[in-house]
Amino acid sequence: MQCPYCNYKESKVVDSRHTDSKSIRRRRECESCKKRFTTYETIETTPIMVIKKDNSREIFDREKIKRGIIKSCEKRPVSIEQIESIISYVENEIN
Repeated sequence: MQCPYCNYKESKVVDSRHTDSKSIRRRRECESCKKRFTTYETIETTPIMVIKKDNSREIFDREKIKRGIIKSCEKRPVSIEQIESIISYVENEIN
C-alpha cells in the first residue's frame, strides 16, 4: 500500500477491523515517514459462470436450476427443502 503522504511503497498494518460483511478497515503506518492512514478493503467476488454445450457462457442462476429440478421431480416424492439442499450443495461444490 502506497503512503498518501510520502508515496513510499511499504507500510505495516497497525489495526484491522471488519466494518460490514463486505469490507475491512485497516489502520496503516508508513515505514518511511511514520504517519498513519486508513484504508478500506473490499473483497471482489467473480460471478459463477456456466459453460453450455455450445461453449456460450452465462451467469449461474439458482432459480433456473430450481425450476429444472422441480420439473424433473414433478411426479416424484421430493420436497422443496430437498431441492433447496441439492441446489445449495451444487453451488457450494462449484465455489
